[in-house]
Amino acid sequence: MQKNILLATSNLTKRTQYTTLFRGISTVYVPADVGFVSMHVEETLDDAAENARRKSLRYSEVVGDIAVLGEDTALDVPAFNHAPGPAIRRWGGALPETVSDESWLEFFVDVVSAEMHTRGVASLPCTKSMYYCLSRNGCCIDEYMFSIPFEIRLPNVHSAQSYNRAPLSHALFSTSLNKFESDFTADDTDSLLHAVRLWLEKHL
Repeated sequence: MQKNILLATSNLTKRTQYTTLFRGISTVYVPADVGFVSMHVEETLDDAAENARRKSLRYSEVVGDIAVLGEDTALDVPAFNHAPGPAIRRWGGALPETVSDESWLEFFVDVVSAEMHTRGVASLPCTKSMYYCLSRNGCCIDEYMFSIPFEIRLPNVHSAQSYNRAPLSHALFSTSLNKFESDFTADDTDSLLHAVRLWLEKHL
């Protein structure tokens, strides 16, 4: 029998992603689906695991006996002294929370282009890590972390017409799949995040 899981986010794109990933083992909801308004959770700029934990526990305290999944993502770029970390949108605190996609992209292209020019390279290696915390009744059941290696490449960013999957996805190139993250299919995501599915299935 499928079990319910609440994502500690108001991001509908993530609901779609995890509904596909967890099909057959869990019915995925976001707060609006069950009559809850999205709650503000104060996040750190340097600890993605703590952010995932805070989100999961905050919602779990309210909804009670429903499994709650908190998630946070960090980007590690060695060329930038491992920045921006979990504050991808704010680029480690250099940008405001309210930055638009267009302004973020302009900043990103500027700093990446300058670094590539300095190094004489056409790409920068990086790692995207997803941190998870699963909670129930205000208590953490388990935590998990999963990382994917990428290269930052800019040509696709300049030609992109839509950023509805987030502007960064148009710059992250997977050498194993030979495509940008923005071009990932549901099957690609399933393949890359299969370990997350197994982890969740074990603890639900």
